[in-house]
Amino acid sequence: MEQVPTVVSFQIESPASLRVTFSNEVIKRFSFQDKLSEYPFNALNNESFFKSATIDRGGYGISWSDQIDISENELWEKGVDVEGK
Repeated sequence: MEQVPTVVSFQIESPASLRVTFSNEVIKRFSFQDKLSEYPFNALNNESFFKSATIDRGGYGISWSDQIDISENELWEKGVDVEGK
């Protein structure tokens, strides 16, 4: 089984979108638009809270709180490749 690369950095592109750079230098865009109506992700509708995201230790995802996070696997699988680096 191929290992998913870890998260090395991210940028907030819009109130509901992240541009994520992985350890293999691939860049993907991940939109939370479909998740914003679901608990607990509805808290991400607060723009200042959304901007408080941090990379988990080891790059295994991005977190906002103990209850709100997203794994590197979901970011990788559901993210859309971004052209250029």
